[in-house]
Amino acid sequence: SNAQYHVLLGNAYQRRNDIQAAETAYLTAIEVDPTYLDAYLQIGNLLSARGDNASANAYLIQALEVFIENPDQPLRPVSQLGLEILSAPAPNSVSAMGSVEETTTLDTNLLDPTNQFDVSVFIEALQGGETPSTVQALVQLYGRIGQVDEAIAIIQEEIKKANESNQSPTTISRYYSGLGDLLFAQQRYDEALESYNFAVALDASATQPRLGLARTYNAQGGAIVALEQLEIAVDVAPNSIDAQLALAEALQEQGQHERALEIYNAMAEAHPGDLRALLSLAAELNALNQPEEAEKVYRQIIELTPGSAEGYMGLAELFFSQGDYEEYERLLEQAVEKDNNASDAHLRLGLVRARFGSYEEAIGFYQQALAVAPTSMRAYTAMAEA
Repeated sequence: SNAQYHVLLGNAYQRRNDIQAAETAYLTAIEVDPTYLDAYLQIGNLLSARGDNASANAYLIQALEVFIENPDQPLRPVSQLGLEILSAPAPNSVSAMGSVEETTTLDTNLLDPTNQFDVSVFIEALQGGETPSTVQALVQLYGRIGQVDEAIAIIQEEIKKANESNQSPTTISRYYSGLGDLLFAQQRYDEALESYNFAVALDASATQPRLGLARTYNAQGGAIVALEQLEIAVDVAPNSIDAQLALAEALQEQGQHERALEIYNAMAEAHPGDLRALLSLAAELNALNQPEEAEKVYRQIIELTPGSAEGYMGLAELFFSQGDYEEYERLLEQAVEKDNNASDAHLRLGLVRARFGSYEEAIGFYQQALAVAPTSMRAYTAMAEA
């Protein structure tokens, strides 16, 4: 979105220590889209670092209000690893086995303990009127600024209240599942397992705590037990794309590629328009040395999502693996033409240009990659080496 562009631009300015330009960019993001939560968080963080806590808190209160009205906005920095109180996790943000995709909107300054909001204003704002939405907002925002212990305390208190007021087992299960996510993020694995097991005991049909159990067992070195939990997750929720993807990925890690391919094929058939299912199927076909079949799926993705770069990027990788660098470059150019926010395509085009000695063009592509993903270390490294 245009608001996201201005926030990313503000992040880039902040890294260049151009604080005034960063503040202007964040304010522009709010003007463009008053519901874009990250803009409020970023400018609040900036003002807090500058010592203007009163203004920072004012923006944080606005952030809370925006979140309550728009609770589906995901806030998923790498440090959270899957915070999902009362809401499903963002697609592809964290696999059940614990791998994390690069998050382009993450500002690592937010994780600096010396650079945090005074979140006490939320306690006053919420007194006497807690709702699932406000609790979700509080927990996510605490996690967003690195105060995970406070977020854990809030959920534990909500679990206590939920038990005292005889709320439904499904609701309490979700609280325990979210608590497990927070404990996992703190590497408190035994406590995370306990929370996930409570969640499963309360709601045996819940998918997310099963995925949490798998992720935690895998982090402790128990890949086989993790796989068993994923099998159960698919059994209890056969239509869950999250569970099927996690199981297929785990099977790949165990070298069971044929069975993983069966799952990907079944997913693509059951969910013909789902981008994640198709991308996973194409990647697995390529890994199994079936490039012609993989190409068909990538072209199907392009047809289904003509404005997306994903299909072009996957197809480009396919031609690169076959040594067709000319077609690789052409498809990357199509990817950025379709989606100028495709930072990885900009980066790869820069690497292609650098390979043929066009360093000025390469730097231009690296700069575009960083404008979209200012935390991308690969782009920084490539530009430093250009």
